[in-house]
Amino acid sequence: MTPRLRPATEADHAFLWRLHCEAMRTYVEATWGWDEADQRRRFDATFEPERV
Repeated sequence: MTPRLRPATEADHAFLWRLHCEAMRTYVEATWGWDEADQRRRFDATFEPERV
């Protein structure tokens, strides 16, 4: 299987949110504490699929 890149779409939102949680939770918890609502708000506010 050869990986390939493609533009992100709005349909990727849920997957990328889960990825953010899996990849960043440990670090955010250690630094500021994990606030699910705050993290979701920040993620949603900065999610711009046309930039990815």
